[in-house]
Amino acid sequence: MKVFSPPDEIKEPEFTPGKFDLAKEERRERRYIAELTEYVKSLGYTGPLTGEEFTIPWADGAARYLVLDAPRNCALMHLPLGDAWDVPAYMTRGVRKADVVAQINNHKKFSRAFKESKQSASGIKRKSFS
Repeated sequence: MKVFSPPDEIKEPEFTPGKFDLAKEERRERRYIAELTEYVKSLGYTGPLTGEEFTIPWADGAARYLVLDAPRNCALMHLPLGDAWDVPAYMTRGVRKADVVAQINNHKKFSRAFKESKQSASGIKRKSFS
């Protein structure tokens, strides 16, 4: 699958040294991904998968990619976020749209199940062993 670099005109969020605020960093990443999504939609990538995230485990984290979905074409755009890992071209060359769809669907199912289990567990009264 073809992999693009993000456009220079959309600046990635810069890490701010000092006290780390996870919620703030996640908000900045979401804003950046939303800007990229709008940009690629203006280029004709308007399919239902556009804007979803595809990841490939790599080193101590994952290489993150934005999915670009067009009617007859699917591609990825590297997301230089966090450690900004990317993988060698030979690892993305054989990725099929079916692989991207399967990973996105599995991630959504897992997230939904996790939210449901957190909600049901929040009503459980736990015993104190102190």
